[in-house]
Amino acid sequence: MGLVGYLPYPGPGNYFVPIAVAFTLVAPLLFWAYFRRPLVTMLALIVCDLGFELVAPYMGLLEKAPFLYSACILRYGAALAVGSWIADDESLFSRRNWFVLPYALLGFAYIVVSKTTAFALPFLPMWGTQNLASFGWGLLLFLVMVKAVETRVLSSAIASTLARIGQASYSIFVLQIGYFSIGLWALIRSAGLELGLPLPAMGALLLVLLVMNLLVCLLLGVWWQERLLARW
Repeated sequence: MGLVGYLPYPGPGNYFVPIAVAFTLVAPLLFWAYFRRPLVTMLALIVCDLGFELVAPYMGLLEKAPFLYSACILRYGAALAVGSWIADDESLFSRRNWFVLPYALLGFAYIVVSKTTAFALPFLPMWGTQNLASFGWGLLLFLVMVKAVETRVLSSAIASTLARIGQASYSIFVLQIGYFSIGLWALIRSAGLELGLPLPAMGALLLVLLVMNLLVCLLLGVWWQERLLARW
């Protein structure tokens, strides 16, 4: 497993390291193909993604080694497709981006239905709703945020902070893997379970845990990017 990027002390997000390497290797080919035939390239990526998701449940190795499923670049084909497409025009109301709103509504409906009923697509259940059926919702949120920054709906301080976080996103993600792998994120939750807290108190504890995780990972990631990597 180490040969494909599996870290000795893995945490949530371990898959991101081999995905970053794989994307670096295929990016020149994707750029060349997209530059020549953007629509064909976009559709091909989506078909590859869908095909992989449909075949994955019948590949026993992926169930025995979930990391191989998470770290396979094929399952991110749709995300790469729409990301490449909107990189040319990030306007939410652009005519060429007509598909964003329907795709976002589909994604939102899929997330709600999947979380509230027994409905599930014939994919491996490891990632739940995090697949090409839900990517549209994340795409819409991204474009809305871009619009908010461009139109200065957000204050300059907030926009500047978001920009710094965005520039340090890779460092944040990598440090998050280490942070989660040593179990710091579980300290509050495990303490709450040991105390036998009632559901409302446990919910409040989990909210504190979420805020703590975000602050630690974001602050450490930005510090790492701006203080250490900048010097190197």
